[in-house]
Amino acid sequence: MAHGLINSSTSFGVLRFLLGVSEAGLAFGVIYYISLWYPAKHRGKSLAIFLSFSVIAGIIMGPFSGWLMEATHGFSGVAGWRWMFILEGLPSVILVIVTVFYLTDRIKDANWLTDEEKTWLESTLEAERRAQPPVEHHSVMPFLKDKGLMVMVGVYFWWSIGNNAIMIWLPTILKSSSSATNQTIGFLYGLFFVCAFIGLYATVWLSRRTGDRKTILVLCCWGAFVTMAISAFSPSALLAYITYCVAAFCIWGFLPVFWTVPSEYLGGVSAAVGIALINSMSGIGGLIGPSMISIVRDATGKFSTAVFLLALVFLVQGFFIIAMRVKKRATEGKTEALAAQAGN
Repeated sequence: MAHGLINSSTSFGVLRFLLGVSEAGLAFGVIYYISLWYPAKHRGKSLAIFLSFSVIAGIIMGPFSGWLMEATHGFSGVAGWRWMFILEGLPSVILVIVTVFYLTDRIKDANWLTDEEKTWLESTLEAERRAQPPVEHHSVMPFLKDKGLMVMVGVYFWWSIGNNAIMIWLPTILKSSSSATNQTIGFLYGLFFVCAFIGLYATVWLSRRTGDRKTILVLCCWGAFVTMAISAFSPSALLAYITYCVAAFCIWGFLPVFWTVPSEYLGGVSAAVGIALINSMSGIGGLIGPSMISIVRDATGKFSTAVFLLALVFLVQGFFIIAMRVKKRATEGKTEALAAQAGN
């Protein structure tokens, strides 16, 4: 909301920095929170719901922000872009109140659950921990030397490079390969997010159906590699766009299935810090990915080589996933039996 009061490049830089610091803890904080409340078989779906709103925002917020700036321009003598920041920041402030008074740290303190629901939930989570105890580190060095954790860091590092690059550069790539208007490009970019939205839920459904998360994750990465490699050298703008949409399905479909792995592998403080470490790769990827596309495009004079290089990023990511430890989940019947046993 304070962005609506910007009056210099200095104030803009300071506020952007503070915004980044504030936002940095949200995603991994919610992922960690979900790991404390949801049994393993429900975790992927809950993560997909949470992540899907980021995709929905990508679909609607661009056009909505443009409309909001025009509708409020000049109101009370204030520019529309200032009203946009103020009004779009307001829901976050309201949600702070909801979060403080509604969400609780512990299941036993949730007054919106019955005693029976609390008992079932706590016993189910405890049964899962007993069946497959998570890894907990009691000092810094074992944490940093944990190969399983470092592989997961590598997996997300490569994903963040590829995803950030395609998110930022796709409108420009589409514009360079066709004569479409800016409005059409905006529509096509929105459809890209629709495919991403479908991918979020489809991969979770497959994961719960088959139980084979590692194979699904590898297919997501290598599916993105194949489709983006095709789009890089496609003679048809339509074919290139279709393959980008399939890539969006794979790239975002990877997320909810992947995030179930660190939340099961790590426990206690190690889970909170480990998830934060993995999530920090998104910021690094935000620097490397887009810059990589820019450098290669400028050096070659075309996007095809840059996009193919981007495809190779997902190929490498797939090999990291193969090296990643993915625990086998107990069957639904076994999980319920363990929960009943723990409850007794």
